[in-house]
Amino acid sequence: MDDEQAKIDLYTLLQRCRQVDPGIKPAHLAQLTQCVGSGVNVLDHARRLKDVEIRRRLCLFGQELSARAVSDPDGVLDWATEEITAIASDTVRAGDIMPLSDVLRATLDRLEQRQKARLSGACVGVPTGLQRLDAITGGWRGGQLIVLAGRPAMGKSAVMLYFARAAAASGVPVCIFSLEMPNDQLAGRMLVGGSDVSAGAFRVGNIDTDGWYKLEQTRSALSALPVYLNDRAGISMTTIRSQCRAMQRRGRCGMVVIDYLQLLDTSTGNRTSTREREVAEASRAAKLLAKE
Repeated sequence: MDDEQAKIDLYTLLQRCRQVDPGIKPAHLAQLTQCVGSGVNVLDHARRLKDVEIRRRLCLFGQELSARAVSDPDGVLDWATEEITAIASDTVRAGDIMPLSDVLRATLDRLEQRQKARLSGACVGVPTGLQRLDAITGGWRGGQLIVLAGRPAMGKSAVMLYFARAAAASGVPVCIFSLEMPNDQLAGRMLVGGSDVSAGAFRVGNIDTDGWYKLEQTRSALSALPVYLNDRAGISMTTIRSQCRAMQRRGRCGMVVIDYLQLLDTSTGNRTSTREREVAEASRAAKLLAKE
């Protein structure tokens, strides 16, 4: 049917099949469609199979090593070295180790792109929204972990939302994980920040007609931005990583914002672990997420 460019659905397929077998039932075809796995995650499935194969080879290696240690103690060391080297060589993924020449070529290509962006007056990386900061840093870059630090009530969350809005306005999808504020409060702060409406008036609902007009204009502009919010409390870096990977597969994650680091679930079950170690581990996990 596909070769004939015919429309394919359950009904048309049933009619075609009944030309061959009049007794075929619609329920049978419907059941067959549920037996076909999706190809969306085929790479993850392949990596899983590879991992299982490596572990199976290690198990067989251990069994044979035990037998050879008894029957051939003189030659077992040479054999074991060759076997474990062969297994280890298969675990090295293509792209993990690259020749310096390829890295240098890619580095100069990126330098050329940065120079073109600078000559055209554009930001080299993801715009921060602050021209002076862009001139100093070149904007945010992929793989970076940026820590925005300050004392309480200094405006860290406000600056974070400004950075997120600037990045989204440049076309970079932003995922915001807010462990401190709910989504509606975040959205309210974005509305206030973009409309020049008084935060106090917004908080108590004292908005005049002009204020409502500004808020509606800001809402329309913000709604077009690729910004995605998650206000789940006590979320862990493992959960954030899995959600970011899922969003990235759909093209919806180019920048991740976590507000804020100390509220992450860093419980490890280790009673001797200190708070400093837990925060350091969360920072490490965030850096690995950025690099990935």
